[in-house]
Amino acid sequence: LVRHLPALRKCLSVSAGEMHSCVVTAAGELWAWGLSSSWGSIKEEEEEMINTPQRIHPVRLDGDNLVVCVACGARHTAFVTKRGRPRRHGCSL
Repeated sequence: LVRHLPALRKCLSVSAGEMHSCVVTAAGELWAWGLSSSWGSIKEEEEEMINTPQRIHPVRLDGDNLVVCVACGARHTAFVTKRGRPRRHGCSL
């Protein structure tokens, strides 16, 4: 259950995985909530259920940090940056 959804007025992409969900805003921001290892940490001992959406800051590569779409899997998240570069976060990646 999401406790608080920040002002995510215009969303370009929304996806739900097994234990987490993600949203991409019109501003290119990636937000996620649910099981943290699915979109942030890759260490099992760092798993945590997050009920408040968190902004995810993708690893920057040549200033390419704006996200245009997202897809959630069972325990991972994949997204594409504005320059068309695929990225991923989560377990076993």
